[in-house]
This record gives sequence, C-alpha cells and structure tokens, in this order.
Amino acid sequence: MNNPEGHLKALCAALEIPWDAGMLKWEAGPRETDGIWASHWYDRVTASTEFGAPPSEMPKLTGDALKLADQCRPYYDAMRAFALTSAHE
Repeated sequence: MNNPEGHLKALCAALEIPWDAGMLKWEAGPRETDGIWASHWYDRVTASTEFGAPPSEMPKLTGDALKLADQCRPYYDAMRAFALTSAHE
C-alpha cells in the first residue's frame, strides 16, 4: 500500500507480463472471480476503486493474537527473504 505502482511493476517484471497503469484503478462492485466468501468479508474491497493509503500505524496485538503472531514470525521472516521489492524501497 506504500507504493502500489512500484510493487505492481516489480510483480509484472517478475512474471514477465506487461505493466498497465490501469492496474491502479478499477470499478467498484463484485467480480465473477471473487469466490464464495466474498460476500462475507470483501465489503471494503468491492466498494474500493483504487489502492488506499496505508494505515498510519499497525494494530497492537494482545493475548492469543500476539502469541499466534509470535509463532508465525519465523515463517514470515523466511518468506520475506523472497519478497519482491519495488525500485523505491
């Protein structure tokens, strides 16, 4: 969300597909490809028409959510080594 254009350009390059500025905006509403769970948790996605600003701060996890995040951290860090980055990072 910090740099959607840069990240999409990096993804397109990695996948060897052409970049199109139209990837940054879309029409609001559901899509045929949304899947069965879309009506349960995609409200903000279907209402959106472009990428929004990133949150000003990350949520503070506590209790079971914090324990789970701590357990997942090593796997996240291992995958992060393979993350695509934009030219502006």
